[in-house]
Amino acid sequence: MVTKNLESVVLGDKGPRGDFANVLRKGVTNAIADEIRDGLRYAVLYELELIAESALPDGQSIQGADVDVQYDVQDGQLAIDCRVVGGFVTGTAEVPVQSHTRGSSEVSSHTRTMENQAVWKLSDGEFVTLNSIPQSLLQEAIDRGMQRVMGG
Repeated sequence: MVTKNLESVVLGDKGPRGDFANVLRKGVTNAIADEIRDGLRYAVLYELELIAESALPDGQSIQGADVDVQYDVQDGQLAIDCRVVGGFVTGTAEVPVQSHTRGSSEVSSHTRTMENQAVWKLSDGEFVTLNSIPQSLLQEAIDRGMQRVMGG
């Protein structure tokens, strides 16, 4: 791509300076965008691993998690689209349940068998039982991955 554009610089249809600067700017911008895309993908995957490790008991794991990062560069501006597939919980685990009140009845502590689902603690302190990483935690993984790659 750069070689072909450099040939047009030599031919000089817009003048060497303007063409060369544009070719250089576009090449550098795309190279930087490629690095950001790849870095963001790996950073978000790492954050998903941390989320799964902190939430899942022994005997359970996440399968099929993936991150797709696309970008578009226009007029020197980089737009990033990051899509995360949270995967699915696999495995069985015995999870302790603390005593609590359900409706007007007291429930004593016990264990619960979780098969292909897990109890997730959300950032607001609530707990949910799902077979995949909750959407809000996926967004947190994207946000932390972006901070790792872009700083901030």
